[in-house]
Amino acid sequence: MLRVIGGVLVLLGATGIGYGKTRQFYQRMALLRELRRGMELVLCEMNYTLYSVPKLLSIVGSNIKNPGGAYLKNLGQAIEEGIPRHKAHTAALERTKGISLPKDGLMALIEWSTALGQFDPEGENRMMKLSIDRMEQALRTYGEEKTQISKSYTLLSISAGLALLILIL
Repeated sequence: MLRVIGGVLVLLGATGIGYGKTRQFYQRMALLRELRRGMELVLCEMNYTLYSVPKLLSIVGSNIKNPGGAYLKNLGQAIEEGIPRHKAHTAALERTKGISLPKDGLMALIEWSTALGQFDPEGENRMMKLSIDRMEQALRTYGEEKTQISKSYTLLSISAGLALLILIL
């Protein structure tokens, strides 16, 4: 009886590890999408309203899911507190819990955060569109690279769990 219980626990544990890795992948994908959406909303709001950058970030941050929304709100607070723009993104990242991005997505976010409110309207639009395009590319690249791997994690963990179960029994 103990062997059966142990075998079931091994199978569930191995499957849980693979499922956790796959879930982490999908959470990163959702975060990249939400951040890209937030970046686009800020660009649109900037072109059609006269709100200050911290207020824009607060409004948009309230309209997207966390941790992306929390990052935008924290970025707005950091800018409002007078932290220089090239350091505000660092403060916002430190304040935001649960933000985990691939390197190219993080670089696009940092570039966007640093350029925010630094140029004339035309230059601002170009820089923001460029950063949004880079975030889109990061999203595509991450999705292409990791989709097959994430599926493999689950299948491999189930297979490993079954192999251990056979060895135990």
